[in-house]
Amino acid sequence: MKRDGIFFTFSKNEKFPNPLRPFLKEGLIAITKELEISRIKIAYQQGIFPWYERPGFVCWWFLSPRMVLKTQNLKIGHSLRKRLRKAAAGLYDHEPIEIRIDTSPREVLEQCAAPRKGQKGTWLIREMQEAYLQLAEEGFLHTVEVFISGQLAGGLYGLNFGRMFYGESMLTRRTDASKIALCTLVEICRKESIPWIDCQQETEHLASLGAYPVTGENFVRHLKTFCQLPAPDWTKYQGRSLNELCLEVI
Repeated sequence: MKRDGIFFTFSKNEKFPNPLRPFLKEGLIAITKELEISRIKIAYQQGIFPWYERPGFVCWWFLSPRMVLKTQNLKIGHSLRKRLRKAAAGLYDHEPIEIRIDTSPREVLEQCAAPRKGQKGTWLIREMQEAYLQLAEEGFLHTVEVFISGQLAGGLYGLNFGRMFYGESMLTRRTDASKIALCTLVEICRKESIPWIDCQQETEHLASLGAYPVTGENFVRHLKTFCQLPAPDWTKYQGRSLNELCLEVI
């Protein structure tokens, strides 16, 4: 491990340090110049994730406490419950709605990368998008997509290792579209015995849906158990409408 100013960098073949002992109190574990697919796989299974903050560097983070959503604890409000019931019947107000899995990962990533209100740029730069798309081809990254009148209106993407799902980002272009995607993901996770969805950062929005913080120690302990289990077969959810899954969570 080399110290370069205030940054900590490490070589291509060097292992990540203990995530429970970050070098900076904010949770920075290490910095690299390249985003390698093999390193991404190792990182997530240790609770570490990449984030671009400075040009030319990849920052690797471990947050403690860590926001997680236990799939049995999803909270659904009254208005969303009504919308889910309509979505299960194939309707969003008076328009057709369809929920799909892994059909448009590039479009989901591109829309998640679009600057949000009040933001000038995005951490999900092109290099990271391409790395995640490769992980999608290898079966580690999955997307839930909500199409309304044939247009992508909402969705999310994340990574699956063993029986652990890491939520990365959500997008919404229509009211509750991202929440419909999340409810679909939760139902898949329930069916596949995936008890936790990693939400990374604590926000009021996630808390309103039932997510809550756990200690870094508990998070790592959970990963050591569930990342080692066989991953589910996501192909059985592909190629058909999953609207009915929304209804099962309510």
